Amino acid sequence: MKQNETPGLGARITEKWFKEQFRGKSAPFTMAAEGTSEKPGELDAITGATKTSQAVLRIVNRSAEAVQDLIEATE
Repeated sequence: MKQNETPGLGARITEKWFKEQFRGKSAPFTMAAEGTSEKPGELDAITGATKTSQAVLRIVNRSAEAVQDLIEATE
């Protein structure tokens, strides 16, 4: 993963807790305030990095949708 975000804010997308929160969950995802996600499809946003959190959410959801479309096309 490569990023060019503000250290201590958007750069937190490289932290283990942020990346690991995707494990075992399925898209589509929604964002919750940092430390409050409870539902299966919720992810914790990064406090102070709203735009970065929203961008990651869009990328992940669009990618998951594209993969699902490919799977359906090959069935």
